[in-house]
Amino acid sequence: MESKMKVQIRLATLSLLLTGVAHAQMTLTGRYSELRYDYVYGFGGDTHSANVPVTNSALLSQDTESHGYIGSDSGVWASMGWSAAVGIDLQNEYSVEGSLSDFSAIRSSGTIALSASKGGVGGAGIGGRNPGNQQFHYFTVPTATPYDFFGNLTFDPSGGSGFLALQVFDSIVWQNVRFTYSLPGAQGNFSWSGTLAPGSYRLYSEATANFIATNDVPSGSRSASYNSTLHIGTRCTGSIVLQDYVGVPRLVTFQIVQGATTETRTAMVDPNVGTYEIWTNLSGPVTVYAKGSTWLRQARSVANPGLNMANFTLKNGNCNGDSVIDLSDYTIVITAFNAVPVSANWDIRADLNGDGVVDLTDYTIVVTNFNAVED
Repeated sequence: MESKMKVQIRLATLSLLLTGVAHAQMTLTGRYSELRYDYVYGFGGDTHSANVPVTNSALLSQDTESHGYIGSDSGVWASMGWSAAVGIDLQNEYSVEGSLSDFSAIRSSGTIALSASKGGVGGAGIGGRNPGNQQFHYFTVPTATPYDFFGNLTFDPSGGSGFLALQVFDSIVWQNVRFTYSLPGAQGNFSWSGTLAPGSYRLYSEATANFIATNDVPSGSRSASYNSTLHIGTRCTGSIVLQDYVGVPRLVTFQIVQGATTETRTAMVDPNVGTYEIWTNLSGPVTVYAKGSTWLRQARSVANPGLNMANFTLKNGNCNGDSVIDLSDYTIVITAFNAVPVSANWDIRADLNGDGVVDLTDYTIVVTNFNAVED
């Protein structure tokens, strides 16, 4: 019995060595968004004021929040006319690549724009602050994992501020791992990379702005914005050719497969550049599949994901997106032949080369690759 157990243990160990390091699942555990603004405008008994919070903690794979206000008033006091006006617009959004229980990226952005003006004895002030435009995204890292954190923060120092940070919880308080206060002027472009130790983390994003109209400066506006992307895992790059295509950048879907584990990633590919960039939580031998909307899927075996991981040349002509270029694709092109986007028979799937017209070039692509099957 003991000998049999030893053999089983050795076989299990060998299996781990052959399939690589176990898949590390990054879990998004919480999310909080707040858009808050306050304003005061008018004169005397015609003064208007409010402090308005809009919050959301629903944990979704993507969401957009927006809120705004426009107000004005005018009147006469002591034979003198007065006026006052304010306006504000706030918006933030985020998206998760992958599932909430196994994500590879969090993308977050937010904007705030406001203005105020006054005339005569009127007064006007407005602010998006305390916190203004704020987002938190909480997640856990089970094993030491590489990351890339990049983006931009812009605000008007005379009437605003902002802060972006990757933070770790040390069991007492949140500590900064990377943060924009370290940038010149605490704003601008940033790009950081490193390795996250196992633990609880969060992305902190915030932008504020405010303006008070005065006799010296009776009108003005302020704005602030941020955007950031956090990629978890190993950065993988390579070249990719979208055959017979001259159009705008297109979305390509990648599947990284190791045993029973499959990760799905996407990347926008510019045909004029011909490169891709994705992230994976897998290591060791994998099979990588790449597929575009009208391009057949192609497979590549990779010893270990990373830079210059694999190069792809995708065959065009698969109009209906299945696994073979056949009569169905031919029919789609013939049905839309000579069509342009305003035509009644326009079908974007038939414009294989992306030049805005279905013509002999698209027909030739299908005929040349007829009966081709994907990997």
